[in-house]
Amino acid sequence: FWVKPSCSDSPPLDASSYYIPFFFLYRGQMFLLVSFALSGFAHSSILEGECRSASLLQTSTRERGTDKASKLNLTSWEKLFPTYSILDLDAELSDSAVALALETCSTMSKSYCDGFANGNNQFNKSAVWKMLNPSVYLAADGSLRTLALLSSYSQCQNAHEPNRLIWPRKGTNYSALLVSCGADDGCKAVGPGLDPHAFQFQGHPMAFTNIGGTSKRGCHPKLVNLTSFEETNLSLPGASKCEKNWQPFTYNGTLFFSQWLHPGHRVLSCNVESYACKAVFDTSTNFGTEKIHGGTPYVELDSNHFVAVAHTFTLSKKMRVYLHKFFAIQSQPPFAVVAQTEWFRLPVAESHAHAEWLSTQYAGGLARRGQHVIVSYGVGDCISQGVEISITSLRQALGV
Repeated sequence: FWVKPSCSDSPPLDASSYYIPFFFLYRGQMFLLVSFALSGFAHSSILEGECRSASLLQTSTRERGTDKASKLNLTSWEKLFPTYSILDLDAELSDSAVALALETCSTMSKSYCDGFANGNNQFNKSAVWKMLNPSVYLAADGSLRTLALLSSYSQCQNAHEPNRLIWPRKGTNYSALLVSCGADDGCKAVGPGLDPHAFQFQGHPMAFTNIGGTSKRGCHPKLVNLTSFEETNLSLPGASKCEKNWQPFTYNGTLFFSQWLHPGHRVLSCNVESYACKAVFDTSTNFGTEKIHGGTPYVELDSNHFVAVAHTFTLSKKMRVYLHKFFAIQSQPPFAVVAQTEWFRLPVAESHAHAEWLSTQYAGGLARRGQHVIVSYGVGDCISQGVEISITSLRQALGV
């Protein structure tokens, strides 16, 4: 008899997706098991990309990701932070942010929305635009704002099935514009850029961003004034072709950045008048992996520590499985890393709990509001979220 693997959330598979189980008196069970496994994997839509059942893809991705990440002491978010609140930044801001991006990119020069540094980005108003990689920050008046990337690039290109994983079309030059949004005064266009990290410097909102985003095109570090939206290049002697994910903090009125976290914690000092940076400290670290990347800005944890979020990822069937962790540094030179949590995956709103793109997460924002911190992050290059936890629970998770 014919048996067909089911895939409820996708179009029917072709005839090659059927398989025939065989039965024999001798070793019948073993032969049936082998036949099932070979045929199932040979025609699996998960491997071929023909069928992306939410439950199948999630289970497969999570299990493989966990196996590869087991050496990284992976734990659950809920174990570290039993009490937390998810902020749905998409529901609050996405519609107005996308509307502004479409209006801006259709009227401004191509370079204004060319965060990917394509040189010839193709504005496509009919594409599915998304608000990505948010960075929540406190404005000069103390109100909460969100700096985010608005782009026609995403992993959920089907507007009618937003939880399905659909890769962006290759060879397309996607638009990328930074937008700052507030709940009370709407959204404002900032300019081109990627992966924004908003922070406070001497009472003024600023942001670190980059243009290009990849080693092929280069990643050019920039500092943005989030009041005037003035954007300036940062210079660094001996900089690599791709400089991104610098993590800002302030000490004695001077702007510092964590440039990288492995093989040591390399700290840069930057002059905000000349925008020239130089390496000033380098202390040893041990994060349990060589592939660790910066993420959020630092905020004050207590009188002795700053805290931020870093990330790593593993590869699973051409997909990145992202993991994050909090870590704390000394609040005085040489700013050594002194504490860290275990690796975790960030929580996702219930409405997207079965999305096929959950393995892709990127935390780019961290803001302190009273006795709480807000981590802001993108999921699947599709949605923007935040999660709020108490300083007390964060200190407990870090053990400081």
